[in-house]
Order: sequence, then C-alpha cells, then structure tokens
Amino acid sequence: MMKSRRIRFKFLGGLVIAILTCFYTKTGAKENNLTIYYFHRPPYYFKTNGASPKGFIMTFVVKVFERAGLEVDFQEFPPKRILEELKKPKRACSPGWFKTPDREKLYLFSAPIYRDAPLTFVMSRQNAEDSKITVKEMIAFIRSSRVPGLICGFSYGPFLDSIFSKEELFTRCISTSVVNVLKMIATKRVDFTIIFSEEFGYIFNNYPELRKSLATMVIDGVHEGNKRYLMCSKGLSERTIERINESIRSIVSWLD
Repeated sequence: MMKSRRIRFKFLGGLVIAILTCFYTKTGAKENNLTIYYFHRPPYYFKTNGASPKGFIMTFVVKVFERAGLEVDFQEFPPKRILEELKKPKRACSPGWFKTPDREKLYLFSAPIYRDAPLTFVMSRQNAEDSKITVKEMIAFIRSSRVPGLICGFSYGPFLDSIFSKEELFTRCISTSVVNVLKMIATKRVDFTIIFSEEFGYIFNNYPELRKSLATMVIDGVHEGNKRYLMCSKGLSERTIERINESIRSIVSWLD
C-alpha cells in the first residue's frame, strides 16, 4: 500500500514538474517573440522579395532585436492601420516613429534609435524663388495653399505639428506614400509637402524625372532633426522594453 502511494506521489510530482516546465518554456518563448509592423517608406524601411524588409532604420532595428535575444515577425500595414493595431494589447512594435504627447498616451516608446537630418519643404519648381524658406514665409504659403500634401498618420515633429494643427492642415491630410505626394506636386494636384533629406536623396535617385519638376528648400529656423523611436503596444512587458532599450543604448548611447 505504501509502495503504491509512493509510486502515485512520484507520478503526480513528475506530472506537475512537466506541466510547469512546459508552461514556463512556452511563457519564455512568448516573451522572446515580437511582431514588427512597418510600412513602405524607403530608404527607412521597404519591402523586398526576401523574407525580411530592408532599409537603413530596419537594418538597425533587426540588429537591436538580435542583440536583445528577441525573435521578430514582420508585417506590412499602412501607417493608419499600424496606429490602430498598436492600440491593442499585443507584443508588437513599429520602428521610426516620432514621440508626441498624444502618442505617449496610447503607446510605449523605446530609447531613441535615430535622429533625422533637418526637414525639407518641397513645392513645384515654378513657384520656388530661393533655396530656403523661412518659417514666416512657409506659414504664408500654407495659408494660400489649396491642397496641402501632408500624409495622414505622419508627425513632422513638435514644432511643425503645432503650426500645422493651428492652420488645421491635418484635417486635410491625404492617405498615400511620400513618392505619390511628390508626383502629385509635379502634376500640380498638391501644392507642397514636407520630407526629410534622407528621403528626397533616395527618391530623386530612383525617380530622376521628379528632380526636374520639384524644388527642395531648407526650412530656415528648423535646424535640428527629430529623434525617431520604436513605438510599441502597451501590451509589451516592462522587462521586454528594458531589454530593447539596453540593446539600443549599447549601439547608439549618444542619442539619449
């Protein structure tokens, strides 16, 4: 009888250990898996024929996750869809976003991963009178604009966002890509847009016909580029965010 009880106890004890081992293995595996949402925006991140997207920010982000010991799955969505998906409690992030007060209410942010070159104002070459534009001149042009070319879901940094909000430009945003906005300016369907130096160099190299039609102007008074971050769902654990930040800072500590 005693022997039977011992065998039963050993069996139950072994079963409990097996269940707990399985649970913690699955939990640990889950803690190491992450979904990365991105949208097509070269040269930052763009889809390729391979399994993983490319782009200089995406390459850096992949290195961050590898160093943090996290396995990632990539999914391409439009910017507005990404903003909605990250509101859900899931293990997911998206690279290259600006941190704004409104976004901080809805999402978690990593340490900074990149600082942009200064922003560039783009309009039709026919309307351009100089290679730079002051903030005052830009506001005057905006107020006379029929069709602004701001992209829905994008932030242009705290300083310009405040100007564009005051002029109610975000209520007239358009859902499209940066390349399409530039094509719309070239064909006079849109009056202007704001892009980053990294972008127009890449785009003009790949779409040389746009260079002939468009003028790029430095915005005088907006000298420092904005920092970009990984924007994540609040479903991500504090420990995972810490692992990501430790990895980022081990590579680009000077950005903090």
